[in-house]
Amino acid sequence: VEVVRPKAPQGHSRWSKGGVPLCGLREALALKLDPGQLRLVMETGLSWLLLAHYRNQLLHLFTLEALAALSLNNLLPTPYGPALLQFQVLHCALSKEFVLPLATAEEVFHSSVQVLLDRSVIVCYRQGELSLNSERESHFLFLVNLLMPFVAGMWVVCKHLLLLGGGVETVPACVKGSQLLGARLLWTGHLQSYEVLSLEIIKNALASLTEAQLIFQVTSDSELGRDRLVKVSDERKLQQMTHQLENIVLQQDPLRAHL
Repeated sequence: VEVVRPKAPQGHSRWSKGGVPLCGLREALALKLDPGQLRLVMETGLSWLLLAHYRNQLLHLFTLEALAALSLNNLLPTPYGPALLQFQVLHCALSKEFVLPLATAEEVFHSSVQVLLDRSVIVCYRQGELSLNSERESHFLFLVNLLMPFVAGMWVVCKHLLLLGGGVETVPACVKGSQLLGARLLWTGHLQSYEVLSLEIIKNALASLTEAQLIFQVTSDSELGRDRLVKVSDERKLQQMTHQLENIVLQQDPLRAHL
């Protein structure tokens, strides 16, 4: 499958070395792509989704290690505590995306970090600070990038829900709105993972948020039939999760995004 990155407007390049987003995040959230721009993003995304299908067949073999690496990625070097808190957020956010152990998030984090330590991917100093082993950096980044698309997808869905401003939206409209928001952020260069366009990732994100009681879904009768509606039930907690996911997604080095 040939993968072609969309070209940014003349004078701006997110995809060349040293590139920067075409605009600020606030402007990107309000941006409206013209049909040609949207088609280009979607066509490119299709290639990435096809490639991701084959990668995902083996993803479950690395899920826990990758989850631990992702919780450490934007913090290293770091004490154990902050990484655990970030792991708990990811554990909740991806609960419907992967089959996770029945143990507590803290127990899963401890065992997953121990695997990374045993394989010398990270090291732990006497004062309890976790740090990356520079000789195993490529292995660490491989694990991080396995799950980054799913985290980015959840972040996009959270952003879309907050943009509703307390309003109610049908499930199909929410899915479409999240996908279009992802397309805008891909065009502006704030995101690099085209899998945020995946309907499956978006629907699993809504399921995880429903289970966490951050949103609720109800069935309503209308002239067109029965609609499934989505509404934010705990805006404060949703904002907290969105902020935490944003720190993970937007602080990643874009030049490492597709190693």
